[in-house]
Amino acid sequence: PPITMILTRTFIAMVWLCIWPVLTISVMNASWQVLDLPLLQWAVLIGSLAILAPVFALAVPLMAKDKVAAVAVFKGLTFITLIPLAMYLIEPDAWYRFVFLVSPTGWAIQAFDTFVASGTGGYWWVLGCALYNVVLLTICVSLFQKNIYKVQN
Repeated sequence: PPITMILTRTFIAMVWLCIWPVLTISVMNASWQVLDLPLLQWAVLIGSLAILAPVFALAVPLMAKDKVAAVAVFKGLTFITLIPLAMYLIEPDAWYRFVFLVSPTGWAIQAFDTFVASGTGGYWWVLGCALYNVVLLTICVSLFQKNIYKVQN
């Protein structure tokens, strides 16, 4: 069935996107001691963001009709995921800072900042990031089945 293939590809993409960044960051930290975050904090943060790979992979065919439109959709999705980096340009206690949490990566950036500042408080932000991304993934899988495979739920 189509759902089995979708979920298998989703799982494989998420596993790959969890393993590779954790290994890369581990090697970089072992070599240069750039950030002093425990491996568990990196792993959960990367795991919560890995959910976005299948979200993008399923969302692009839903929004694009051809390859040129797909490139434009990817550019738009990239812009949406990069917007929360602007949080580093505003005051940490600004009232409008939480507007950036509309983007799925905003939660991860907030988790990272909390991990760096306080150590363990970032786990709640990671949980929010993961839940937000799982909701997006569920919506994308449902729409992909309905619109691409023409499966009735």
